[in-house]
Amino acid sequence: EIMSFIRSYVVPEGFPDSVTPSYVPYMTWRALKHFFGGAMSVFTTRALLNSVGVSQSRATSGAVAINWILKDGAGRVGKMLFARQGKKFDYDLKQLRFSGDLMMELGAGIELATAAFPQLFLPLACMANVVKNVAAVTSTSTRTPIYKAYAKGENIGDVTAKGESVGNIADLLGTGMSILMSKRNPSLVASFAVLSCGYLLSSYQER
Repeated sequence: EIMSFIRSYVVPEGFPDSVTPSYVPYMTWRALKHFFGGAMSVFTTRALLNSVGVSQSRATSGAVAINWILKDGAGRVGKMLFARQGKKFDYDLKQLRFSGDLMMELGAGIELATAAFPQLFLPLACMANVVKNVAAVTSTSTRTPIYKAYAKGENIGDVTAKGESVGNIADLLGTGMSILMSKRNPSLVASFAVLSCGYLLSSYQER
C-alpha cells in the first residue's frame, strides 16, 4: 500500500505501459538536475541575503524590501520581453532546454557574485533575475512538447503532473541536503562549483 501511494505521486497511471521506454532515463536525469538545482538555491539565496545587508543589519527593512522588489520586477520584465520569441521555441526543443539550463546557471553565478560585491547588489541581482527568468520561459515553453513525446495515448496531463511532482520532490531533497551542508560553513565557491557541475551534467544527459 505504501508503494502504491508513492507511485500515485511519482509515476503516470498505467506505468510503465503508459509511457515510452525512454521516459525513465529522462526522468532520472531530470530529478537529479532538480536535486542539484534545489541544493544550489540555498547557497545563492544566502549570498543574496548577506549582500543586501540582512545578516549585517546595515540596511533598514524598507531598503531591503525595495531592493528585493526591484530585483524581482526586473526579472518579470525580462521574462515578458523574451516571451516574444516564443515561435522559435518549437524547433530543437531539447537543445533549447539545455541552453535554458546554461542560462539558469549563469544567473545563479551572478547571484553568487553579490557576496563578493555587496555594494553592487541591485544591478547584479537585477541582471541575475533577468537571466533566470529568461531561462524559466525557455523551460516552461519546452516542457509540454517534451513530455508529450514520452506519453502514450491521451495521458499528457498525467505525465506532465507526475513529472513536475518528481522534480519538486528532488528539489526539496536537494534543498534539505544543502541546508545541512551549510551548517558546516563550507566554501561558498567550491560548493557552488560542485553542485553546478552536477546540475549541468544532469541537464546534458537529460537531453
